[in-house]
Amino acid sequence: MSSLSPRRSFRSSVSSFLRAVGGAQECARAAESGRMPSREALRAVGIDAEAWSRIGTR
Repeated sequence: MSSLSPRRSFRSSVSSFLRAVGGAQECARAAESGRMPSREALRAVGIDAEAWSRIGTR
């Protein structure tokens, strides 16, 4: 059985979801303006910062 209460688990899930959505929004804005998003935003959506910096380069 989980050590987290159902309420805490629900809050954690919602918080994680909102972090991911916020990170995706920041990454999209950064991509549109040609800049690098914060490492926190990249981490929230599961993108490696080094991989982001290599996009568009060969």
